[in-house]
Amino acid sequence: MLPTEPLSIGGVLDAGIRLYRNTFRSVLPLIAVAAVPYALANAWMGAVTPAADEGPELAVGQLGLFLVAMLGVYLALMFLAYALGHKIVALAKDEPSSVSSAVVAGLKYMLPGFVLVILSILALGIGYVLLIIPGLILTVSLAFYTLVPLMEERSVWAGLNRSHHLVWRGGWLRTAAVLTVMSVVLMALYVILTLVVGLTLAPSMLSEDPLAAASGGSAIGTFVVTWVSVALFSPLYSAIAVVQYNDLQLRVDGTDIESDLEAMQGSA
Repeated sequence: MLPTEPLSIGGVLDAGIRLYRNTFRSVLPLIAVAAVPYALANAWMGAVTPAADEGPELAVGQLGLFLVAMLGVYLALMFLAYALGHKIVALAKDEPSSVSSAVVAGLKYMLPGFVLVILSILALGIGYVLLIIPGLILTVSLAFYTLVPLMEERSVWAGLNRSHHLVWRGGWLRTAAVLTVMSVVLMALYVILTLVVGLTLAPSMLSEDPLAAASGGSAIGTFVVTWVSVALFSPLYSAIAVVQYNDLQLRVDGTDIESDLEAMQGSA
C-alpha cells in the first residue's frame, strides 16, 4: 500500500487518507480497547487538576495526583502510538499482523518511548525558550520518532536522531505543510466532536458553554470525547504519518545511495 516514489504534499495526504480507509476496520478493535486506559487517565488528570483558589495543603495533594495521572496519560499514549503504528505499518507493507503482535510492540516500546518523549519535550522547551525558530524546527523534525523502530530495523533509541535526519534532509517545509494541514483538520474534527458530546451530555447547558462542559467540566464528557477521538482520529494521523515517513525515506535514502555510489566511483 505504500507509494514507491516521492509524492507531492497533496499526494502524501491523499495516500494517507486511502491508507486510513483501507486499514480502519482492521485497527478499530485494537484502538477501541487500547484507548480506554488513555481516556481514563486523561479524564482523571482533568478531574484532579489543582485549582488556583484552593488551600495550599489541598493544592499540594492534588498536584501529586495530577502528576501521577499525567504519568499514566503519557505511558498510555506511548502504548497507543507504538501499538497502532505497528499495526498500520504491517498492513501498509502487506506483512503478517495481529492484535497480539501490536500489543507486544506497544508494551515493548512504551517505556523507552516515554523516555524519548521526555527528552523531546526538554529539547522543544529549550528551543522555544532560546528562540522560537529552533523550537519550530524541532517540533516538525522530531515528529516521527515513534515510527523509526516500526518502519526500519533500528532501535527505539535512534528515534529522535533518525526522525530529525529524515525531515531535515527530506524537506522540512514540505513535512511541516503536511503536518499543519493534518493538524488543522484533526483539530476541527475534535472541536466538532466535543461540541456534539457537550450538547448530548449537557443539554441544560446550552446557555453556558457546551464545549467547556464536555472538554473540562465533566469527567464523563472528557472520557467520551477522548475515547471517541482516539478511536476515530488517531488511525488517520498514524496513516498519514506512515506515508510521510515513507516519502522521507524515499527522498533521503535514495539520495544517500546516489552519493555513496558517486563517492565510490570517484575513489576508483
